[in-house]
Amino acid sequence: MPLLLAGCGGLPPLVDPPDPEAGPAEIVSGCCEGGLEPLPDWALDVLEANAGIVRPFALIRFRPGRLTGSPEAMALFTGALQPFDLVLINSNNRATGLMFAGHFSHSATYLGTEEQLRASGLWDHPALAPHRAAISAGSTFLEAHDGGVQLKRPEIVLDGDAALILRPQGMDHRRLLARSMPLIGTPFDTAFDASDPSRLFCAELIDAIYPHARVPTVEVYGRQTILIDAVAAAALSGRMPFSFVGYVEGGPRVGVRALSERDFARRLRTAWD
Repeated sequence: MPLLLAGCGGLPPLVDPPDPEAGPAEIVSGCCEGGLEPLPDWALDVLEANAGIVRPFALIRFRPGRLTGSPEAMALFTGALQPFDLVLINSNNRATGLMFAGHFSHSATYLGTEEQLRASGLWDHPALAPHRAAISAGSTFLEAHDGGVQLKRPEIVLDGDAALILRPQGMDHRRLLARSMPLIGTPFDTAFDASDPSRLFCAELIDAIYPHARVPTVEVYGRQTILIDAVAAAALSGRMPFSFVGYVEGGPRVGVRALSERDFARRLRTAWD
């Protein structure tokens, strides 16, 4: 478990940025850098040597997510999804959400419902053949989690406090489908090593699915990995071919709310300041 990092425990209130005229790209400039190696080498060695013991603790769920706990929030969020949207999730209701630096701790790709896939001409794609029954039954997300790359239902994937939708631009959905379906069954990468394609963690799955996405990597503890917040920042700054669709968050004081692209950029920046 090389990335046991101190994360924020809640969604802090938005504060006014130093430059009220700054756009999203300017707000996130330089974001998602630094403070990524808080553990001494000996502590990291102990954690990795005992990964089988540590992993169950990482999967602890403290409470229901504020998104899945709100039918209105789920309807607002899922109603905006289109096939092959990339979804980034804040999971502060789980131990994993408190173990990683920054705002997001999970990501998944939305494949679409049977109706959406039929409407887009993808339902008859040969790569979908082994998985049509699961998709028809509601497993519309592709994610890399503790059990490896699997199809999962929205209420499982989105069980968090906030989520962002990013839409790929200029990509052929048939090619994305052909790339993504064979990844099902790939083991989970407990080392979070982006240079090892034989195993995949959630952010590494982004790189595996979306061609030419220019997913940013960073060296942490001597290996190349991918920070989900860095993916969000790269999309906002135009360095990755994804557009902002929407961001929804829930909080104990503010309830459920959707933020603009600019306000989301402030939210992301707050997690790193």
